[in-house]
Amino acid sequence: MAVVPAEPLIDLGELSDRVPVDAVDRDPARWPRGPLIALVLLLAAGLLVADRAPVRLRTAVTTSYAPATYHLAGDVLYVFDEAYAPTRVKAYHLTDGRLMWDVVSPRAVAYDQAARIGDVTFLVPNPCTAASPVETVALDTGSGRELWRREGIPEERVHGDRLVVMGRPGPSHGCGGLFADVVAPPVFWDAVEVATGRLAWSFQVPHAARVAYDYADGDHLRYAVMIAADGTATTHDLRTGAATGTLRLPALALPPTPATVPDSTSPVTPDLDVAGDLALMVGRRPGTSLIDVVTYDLRTFAPRWTHTVDNMGPDLREGRDYYGAGRCGDRLCLFGSAVTVVLDPRDGRELWRTRLTMIAAAGDRVLTADPEVPESQDKPSGLTLHRLRTGRPVADLAGWQVMVGGGDTSPALLGFTARNQTWLAMADLRTGEILPIGSATGWYGSCEAGRQYVACRRLDGSVRAWRVTG
Repeated sequence: MAVVPAEPLIDLGELSDRVPVDAVDRDPARWPRGPLIALVLLLAAGLLVADRAPVRLRTAVTTSYAPATYHLAGDVLYVFDEAYAPTRVKAYHLTDGRLMWDVVSPRAVAYDQAARIGDVTFLVPNPCTAASPVETVALDTGSGRELWRREGIPEERVHGDRLVVMGRPGPSHGCGGLFADVVAPPVFWDAVEVATGRLAWSFQVPHAARVAYDYADGDHLRYAVMIAADGTATTHDLRTGAATGTLRLPALALPPTPATVPDSTSPVTPDLDVAGDLALMVGRRPGTSLIDVVTYDLRTFAPRWTHTVDNMGPDLREGRDYYGAGRCGDRLCLFGSAVTVVLDPRDGRELWRTRLTMIAAAGDRVLTADPEVPESQDKPSGLTLHRLRTGRPVADLAGWQVMVGGGDTSPALLGFTARNQTWLAMADLRTGEILPIGSATGWYGSCEAGRQYVACRRLDGSVRAWRVTG
């Protein structure tokens, strides 16, 4: 991997941190008074922390062109110049805006993404289009020096940041590989030490496997469940690779050939989802609006509880309704196109239900959007903040849009644009804290956010990263 010089792309500047009244009030057709009213309501509700200094936004890096893609990870901004081989990747240190390194991929390889774990950066080709075998390169984040490379792609981060799970020779799921040809080569999960590239453990992934896991600790995992084609589910401890529990569930067995779209009376293969310490088998009864939830202990597959939920929407009876289950904050949720039902994870008891779309949840708070508010799909509107245990609304965020969803370990990024000015705010769902962080001239979208930095793409395709300070 060659290191080549790069032109400077740094543009330092300052942004305003106050929302003028006329920027919102004088454009009621697009932006109602909601943002200012929402902030007043938040103050009255005690959600804003009064003893914290105002949060300001300062420009750290601006590209002078439109990169193919970019990625924000901690205090580093990765910029990909080209979508095709060879790919030039630049890494900027956002603390001081300097270019740390600039590398070019091999002539036949196009890097698609950057993943960072601690002091190591992984440059990864697009696993669905790259020539096999796919090879990942690990670099020192500070210098760009190559540390190691090996066949496969990073798939999951293991709790503790010491190991990364890699699929070899390519991804173990996705890319349309559920019904892969029987002559396809076997796929392995390899746990690799992040710092050295040394193999810690390895096992072969079942053919046509489905994988279920829960990101209970941000994007780190402790356990994963592999579901084989015959319905055998096995839980693996990703810190050791050991199988901790296994159970054959015939209802999860795949049909011998790819299934056609089912009608309302056809049996449907249930899903197996993971939420906290539970493995949930979730299936619908054909011709009804009933959802059956059967739960097991995640580690051992010992039975826990069974619960049936009714009235999940008329489309479910006709077999058209999408649904799924998962952890939302400290509760469980069943997601349907018409309704979301919140359950108690201890016994499956229904706590409340809503027609609102759940965007992100952490602790006892959930950020929801109103699906009937006409806005673009990637920027949900009609936002409200609710208590997750009761459904009680605690804040009206009308007028704001979701730029980045957020969750347990990262805040949600909210924004709106008025009079050629984009305004941003951070919403920490776990604490209920909503903090305006400033504005930038122009229209911005396609954002990524962390606790210290925010990056967005401008209308002209350029990318700007800002430092969020208190």
